[in-house]
Amino acid sequence: MMDLSIGMKTDRRGFFRVVFFLVVAIGSLSSARAQIEVELSMTGDQFVIGEPVFAMVEVTNNAGKPVTIGNFPGWMDVTVESKGGGVTPRLGSLSATDGVEIQSGRSFKIPFEVTDLYVLNKRARYEIKTSLRIVGWESAFSSNEIHFDLVEGKLLWSMDYSSPMLVDENGSQEVHSYSLISCAGKDGRRLVVQIKDTDYGKVVRSVPVCRMVSFSKPEARIDQRSNLHLLCQYGRSYFTYNVYNPKGDLMVRLTYQAAPARPSLGTNEEGLIIVEGGFRVPMDTDYLPEPDTASADPRR
Repeated sequence: MMDLSIGMKTDRRGFFRVVFFLVVAIGSLSSARAQIEVELSMTGDQFVIGEPVFAMVEVTNNAGKPVTIGNFPGWMDVTVESKGGGVTPRLGSLSATDGVEIQSGRSFKIPFEVTDLYVLNKRARYEIKTSLRIVGWESAFSSNEIHFDLVEGKLLWSMDYSSPMLVDENGSQEVHSYSLISCAGKDGRRLVVQIKDTDYGKVVRSVPVCRMVSFSKPEARIDQRSNLHLLCQYGRSYFTYNVYNPKGDLMVRLTYQAAPARPSLGTNEEGLIIVEGGFRVPMDTDYLPEPDTASADPRR
């Protein structure tokens, strides 16, 4: 009778040999990943359609020696997928540079705009992750995955407008609309100004304005030049006054405090839109026209 124990012992030794090599390989991979850490973060978890979406990658070097990143094409791949199915069209990739050297024990942050890399124009939940490659390292280093939502938000106010600045390829004047959109995320409510082409119902641009308190009631007016004037409460007694041109570019940003009275939008004797009540508080975030363009008053 054939002795099967010899074959069984041989198979057993082969099995444990395979397991041993797998454990070594996994351990080596884990060790390599621990030497270079890649952490992905975002500025929020909900964004209004048309709004710029920003993210940041922090690379930490625990390898015990300096490493250089960003010095060849394809050094970092950013992947965005719609969880509802369908393809998320890619626009580009992160550009290569002369490279950045990260000393051992130090970190380096890389901010980027996701909407520069992918077309994000549909309401859906998305997943984003990154993969970093370094010269001299065989394996790529993957980041954590983050989910974010692209939403339509809650409409608070809307009004159509036209302007000589808005002309199509045939020379015809376009009609657009300003809309105030409230967007709720894990960090609270935000106010967004959205511009739409009313002929096609297409979102042209969405501009983040400020965070909103629960009892905030934004005020909006359009002046003779079709500029949007906006007053929104973002703190217990603080308001931001913003002016945007018909293309959605910021022209003015000032801060007011509700003391003794709550500020509001009004009109002076010249027909200019002004802030009435409260008093202005100079802030580092203020934005005013340059001196040589101050004569072109955005309130007219």
